[in-house]
Parts: sequence; C-alpha cells; structure tokens
Amino acid sequence: MIRAVAAVSVFLLLAGCTSGPSLDQQQQAWDADIETQACESIELLTPGSLERGWAVENAAEGNLTADDVRAFGNGGDDSPYRCAGDTFDRYYQEWLVEDFPESPKGQAGETTSPPAP
Repeated sequence: MIRAVAAVSVFLLLAGCTSGPSLDQQQQAWDADIETQACESIELLTPGSLERGWAVENAAEGNLTADDVRAFGNGGDDSPYRCAGDTFDRYYQEWLVEDFPESPKGQAGETTSPPAP
C-alpha cells in the first residue's frame, strides 16, 4: 500500500512538472501569430509593391526574371493583396525567417529556421 501511494505521488509530482504547452506547441502558436500579423500587414500594402521590391533584390543579385521586368514596368497584377496565394506565402515565409530568433524555438537555441523563399 505504501509503495502504491509513493508511486502515485511520484507520478503526480512529475505530471505537475510538465504542465504547460510543449516547445512545439509554443512554436505552432507563434507561427500562427506571425501568419496573422503578416495577413494584417499585407492587406495594407500598395498592390505590386512586394513584386517590385523582390524584382529590385533579384536585379541586384543578377537574377532578373521576366516577372521581375513586368513588376518594374508595373505590368503585373495590381489587385489588392490577400492572405492567400504565392505572394502571401512568400511574404509570410520571409516573416518567419526574419523573426525566427525571437520564436520559442529560436529562444531555446535552435538554429534551424524555415527555408528562405
């Protein structure tokens, strides 16, 4: 009987020490918060501004594409940004990479951040 009580006490003590969300759960919540922030901010940007900015980066790196040339000439899609699609995915991924050091996993010392777009 004493052993059973001791075993239950140890189990309860250990269970109490592990309360709270895991690092993975904290990271997932952080990722979702970054996605929300990215969504809120992309909708405020001038249509076409991201594409033009990425075109400037590509030109500086010597990797200019046909899409970049269209972005420079403002011949691209100038519809308002939404929280879906390739443009949003790239924008969101850039936020994740840039802010990774501030994330739960970054703060825990992990050095692997999401891949750059």
